[in-house]
Amino acid sequence: VIDARAITGQVVVNAPDVTIRRSRIRSNSMWVIDNNSTGLVVEDSEIANQPVSGQPNCHNAIGNSNFTIRRSELTGCENAANIGGDNVVFTDNYIHDLDTVGPSYVFGNDPHTDGLQMSPGADHLVIRHNWIDPTPGAGATAPIIMGVNGSQTDVRIEDNYLDGRGASYALYANRQPSTDVYINRNRMLKGYGYTACVKVGTTVTEFIGNVDHLSGAALLPDAGFDGGCTN
Repeated sequence: VIDARAITGQVVVNAPDVTIRRSRIRSNSMWVIDNNSTGLVVEDSEIANQPVSGQPNCHNAIGNSNFTIRRSELTGCENAANIGGDNVVFTDNYIHDLDTVGPSYVFGNDPHTDGLQMSPGADHLVIRHNWIDPTPGAGATAPIIMGVNGSQTDVRIEDNYLDGRGASYALYANRQPSTDVYINRNRMLKGYGYTACVKVGTTVTEFIGNVDHLSGAALLPDAGFDGGCTN
């Protein structure tokens, strides 16, 4: 257990069942918290970029799989979380003011900024009751972008605030058939649109109770209306 620490620099977790709580971690590394084990829990903490002149900002605040993060603040990196594998629980977190300027470790001076980005095949995920507002201006891709060109199973994205203003969409679903994907009761603000590639019965199992955050108007599945989906 790491409790009530102020840490400058990357945290690499190689041991199972580590808990980090009530701590502030700041780094401009590729990953601020890089989890290589199982059972990691981060709670009531702050994960933030530590700017260094002439160097990229942090690319991901936390990743990659087999972790739980709750009641924490993630800010300043290009992406708040990279979910590259299975078994992630992401609840009650505050994501804001991510890096849209660069330089990026991957994309140079053109960051591809996301709140949460998921790899194809990242399964068994719970994304619930988070406030995700990647940028107050422009330059983000999405608050949540799923595996896009792949498929996923057992994913719940529920009861979140997803601010798509300054982004392409509030949420990108997968472009390939996926199973047990539930996108319910989220409050969204749109960029170009609210969602992309949400086809109920194909890419998404349920899309219920999602509304515009300001008007309360019900949101319908986009059904791949913009032609960018291949399923």
